Amino acid sequence: MKRYLASLRRRKFCHGWRGGFYRIECTHGRSGWHLHIHLLIDADWIDQDQLKQQWNSVTGGGGYIVKVKDCRGEDYLREVTKYVVKSSSLAKWTSDKLVQFVTAFTGQRLFGVFGNLYAARTRFRDFIHDLKDHRRACDCEDPQVSYQTEEEFARSKLPRIPIFRPRPPPPAEVQIHLIPEQHQCRD
Repeated sequence: MKRYLASLRRRKFCHGWRGGFYRIECTHGRSGWHLHIHLLIDADWIDQDQLKQQWNSVTGGGGYIVKVKDCRGEDYLREVTKYVVKSSSLAKWTSDKLVQFVTAFTGQRLFGVFGNLYAARTRFRDFIHDLKDHRRACDCEDPQVSYQTEEEFARSKLPRIPIFRPRPPPPAEVQIHLIPEQHQCRD
């Protein structure tokens, strides 16, 4: 799927695409596995019929375009950045299907950026790295207060909550007698 996308992006048809990002999604239905891709592309215009022809050519007839739409003013970002597989679908899969899915997707990058968004991703990574180097001090200057990343917090030496394991049932020869509480009326 990613090779098909890379091949498509190298075509003259896509030279107006400034950048974008993609997410690969997988479903399983009556006809078997269905792998598809969602794209959010920074472009002035994408002709749906031409895109269908180009995608059909790149995939050798193995794929088709469902829809192309103008996303200005819509929250299509949520659609592109959500799950790889729906949890409700995953819950219905047999153990064999789960093994197939995990085997196929282990080590695979299913979300990516390209073009001008790739450069933005690099700048954002550098920004986050700089933030870690310049930690804020608390405005109150209390030495007991510190800021930590999530990872540092998780690894910190906070007191651990004891884990209570269930006790085994009493041996069969031990009898437990419950004494009912006395009922007191308040008339």
